[in-house]
Amino acid sequence: LHRRLTLFAIWNTRIIMPTPTHVLLFETTVSSSVTSITIGSIDQSFADLVLVIACDVASGNLPASIKPNGDSGQSFNVVGMVSGGSSYYISESTTGDTFGTNTSIGRMGVLTMEILDYSKTNKFKSCLAKEGHDGQAAAYVSTYKSNQAITSIQWPPVNGSNLPIGTKVAIYGIEA
Repeated sequence: LHRRLTLFAIWNTRIIMPTPTHVLLFETTVSSSVTSITIGSIDQSFADLVLVIACDVASGNLPASIKPNGDSGQSFNVVGMVSGGSSYYISESTTGDTFGTNTSIGRMGVLTMEILDYSKTNKFKSCLAKEGHDGQAAAYVSTYKSNQAITSIQWPPVNGSNLPIGTKVAIYGIEA
């Protein structure tokens, strides 16, 4: 008899099931009054990074972008699209001073950034960012115009008001 492989059967036999590739490098939950989080000495042995931030901003917004290596120059290009309810817009910046997005995290916000080739020293770094909060969704592509490996990340990139207590930040290394 001919035996059909169902998706479950394929998964169960691990024919197409990938091995876990995300390794937790850093994780914190904000428990006291701080204006930013800096993650230093990032392990350089992975192909890519994934940064995940989850927070609930009671009023106002927090920048949904990062500052790699403390770079304060005009080293970033950002292109993205934002949808909020019945409106949408496209955003572009070729001389930005932040990496990731041109938007912000608001009420019940989650930001995910995939930073490609972060440890390479022979190419610019690319970032795919997705952000969503109460009433808004955004997707961005950005470039860090530096051949320097990313060894530290600061979020938010500008000091301002305190981060909400309970904000969670995690960085994962993706194995090649």
